[in-house]
Amino acid sequence: MTKKRRIKPERIIILILIVVLSFSVIGWIINLLTKKHYPEITVVTPEPYVDPVYKHEYDFSKFYFDNYLYYEDDTYTSDVGIDVSYHQADINWQQVKDAGIDFVMIRAGYRGYESGIIHEDERVYSYLQGASEVGLEIGLYFFSQARTVEEAIKEAEYVLHLAKNYTIGAGIAYDMEYVTNHDRIKDLTKEQITANTMAFTNVIREAGYTPIVYDSADWLMNNLYMENLQDNTEFWVASFTTEKEPYPYIYSMWQYSDVGSVPGIYLPVDLNIRIKKK
Repeated sequence: MTKKRRIKPERIIILILIVVLSFSVIGWIINLLTKKHYPEITVVTPEPYVDPVYKHEYDFSKFYFDNYLYYEDDTYTSDVGIDVSYHQADINWQQVKDAGIDFVMIRAGYRGYESGIIHEDERVYSYLQGASEVGLEIGLYFFSQARTVEEAIKEAEYVLHLAKNYTIGAGIAYDMEYVTNHDRIKDLTKEQITANTMAFTNVIREAGYTPIVYDSADWLMNNLYMENLQDNTEFWVASFTTEKEPYPYIYSMWQYSDVGSVPGIYLPVDLNIRIKKK
């Protein structure tokens, strides 16, 4: 009887290493060929400070309340909107629609302000489904704590993954703001914040969606070099007083209340007005 030749253990180890290395190289090549390459971000940083170029054309006297805030003049009209996250819990979307709400901005997710980990909003899919079923116009927003352009791009790609099975007509917004004294973005320069914002909005625009930057007037004016964004990005300003105009520069959405009441939502909700050309 012919004895079976035994393969030495060290040869088995070498064969395994060759196979593993081969798969690693193949994976690296596939990743290199399929990875999207985005244009390099260049931030214009004029010093001393230059006033952002474009100011809005709204007449503050043309804002008016009829349960919600509206705007109307010869050039512009408006829509009523809300923005929601898991904090609003269960929502009766038909009642929201019947109450006169035109659009909803839904939180897609957030990056932990200390951990840096991306989290999905617990209710994003149920909200997307419910709002879609009743015919509300939908937008998404992401709460960013990106420290780098690369992290901001990953956040945008994450939102695009969530958006792919839904009609997102109201745009996709980038929301970066301080939460605590320990935020991972606390030491970012104005230039880096601008670069991150540009990176996110560029990815969203290239994917065919309307990019939006959300924040307070103070953040928009003091933490961003606005001239880098005004030509191709919309702005959503937060200001919880309607006694004065929220912001002198161009914006298309105004979040004017964080304690709104809307039928079908059983907790306070943010109210928004979207101004658009006729």
